[in-house]
Amino acid sequence: MSEWKQGAARRRDQRNTAVPQIRRPGGSKRDTKKWCRGVPGRAHIGECRKYNELKGVTYADGWRVLVCSTCGKQLDHYWPSPWGRQTPNPPAWVRD
Repeated sequence: MSEWKQGAARRRDQRNTAVPQIRRPGGSKRDTKKWCRGVPGRAHIGECRKYNELKGVTYADGWRVLVCSTCGKQLDHYWPSPWGRQTPNPPAWVRD
C-alpha cells in the first residue's frame, strides 16, 4: 500500500472510532429556589419592578415582576387582565 493510501486509511479510522463518553459534572447542589445565591439562611429580598424596565418593552404598562434585589432572580409576576374581566386583587408585593 502506498504512503498516501495508508495516511487516508489512518484518517478514516480516527474519524470513525467512537470517543469514550465522559460523564458531565452534575448540576448545582445549591438550593437557589429557596435561598439567595444558594446560601442557606440568606432569604431572597423581593423588590417590585415594572416589566418594561426589566425587558425594555413598551406594551406592558401594568405588568409587575417581583425580583430579588441581591441576585436578580425573578420570584413572581403579576399581569392584570386586559379584557376587563373580574381580576382578583393584585398580590401585596405589587406597588405602583
